[in-house]
Amino acid sequence: MSAHHFIAQVVKRYPALSALSYVALVIAGFLVAGIAAAQIEARYRAISESHEMLARLQGRASTGVRQPNSLDGAAKPSAFLSGSSITVASASLMQRVASIITAAGGTISSSEVEPQTTQGKDGYVKVTVSCEVEQNKLQQLLYEIEAGMPFLFIEQLVAQGPLPDSPRMRLVIEVSGVWSGAR
Repeated sequence: MSAHHFIAQVVKRYPALSALSYVALVIAGFLVAGIAAAQIEARYRAISESHEMLARLQGRASTGVRQPNSLDGAAKPSAFLSGSSITVASASLMQRVASIITAAGGTISSSEVEPQTTQGKDGYVKVTVSCEVEQNKLQQLLYEIEAGMPFLFIEQLVAQGPLPDSPRMRLVIEVSGVWSGAR
């Protein structure tokens, strides 16, 4: 007796068993398709999240901090401070640093642009800002200043620990950037 012959006898004897096995196979097929769709959706979500993180790291567009020389993604931002004069470049640097500090929840006490000649020393523009920021936001603040475009550099950082009645630290930050007109 062959296997084919045996299966034919079982189907004749128990017709409900063949219908039940057909339904079980259809359900198994739907389960396999559902699991495959869930895995595809999870991979798509992971890829989407990594693209968003990459966009944040490259353009800093998702954090809400606007860069003064960006054109809503139409042009790639410059690595240098833009401006027709050293004064405009200094104002651009001051605006960028102030927006980063306020985005981190800090408050600016005073700010100063280092005096420049019309040529600018080696093309560097410097600003000094006195501010207060919460201690847990300090790392984010420093990262935001040095990450992204234009390239900014923290020349000096003086920090005074939090006061007993406040979680905020007092900071004096000297930030510099290279002016594109000096190249």
